[in-house]
Formats: sequence, structure tokens, C-alpha cells
Amino acid sequence: MIDLDNAVDAALKDKYPLYYQLLIYKIDGRSNAEIQENLEREFHIKHSVEYISALWRNKIPKIIAENEQKRYLE
Repeated sequence: MIDLDNAVDAALKDKYPLYYQLLIYKIDGRSNAEIQENLEREFHIKHSVEYISALWRNKIPKIIAENEQKRYLE
């Protein structure tokens, strides 16, 4: 779990704060509708609940995996 936390922090925390916060909300068990409201309030960006789901399932894991692959190769 520590390695996963470190991978998430390295990949998202500074470069993609919106994605990082979305991940935190998902881990906390919030619904996509709640996440949509919170992200709009914090980042002044409104995404559809479908887009939030796609980020969670596709984009965020891809960013983390690619970052870890790059770190491994370095």
C-alpha cells in the first residue's frame, strides 16, 4: 500500500491536482454526483458524471502506470 501511495503521489499530486482529488474522493466512497459538485467548487471545472467515471477507470490508472514505468526505466 505504501508503494501505491507513493506512485499516486508521484504521478498525480503536483501535475494533476484535479485527478488526485478525484481519486481521493473515490477512495472515500463518494458518488460521482458528489465528486462533480466538489470539483466544481474547488477547481471551477464541471465535468459530467460519465466523464468522472471515465477518468477514474481509464485516465488516472494510465497516468499512474506510465509514470511508474518511466521511473522504473530511469
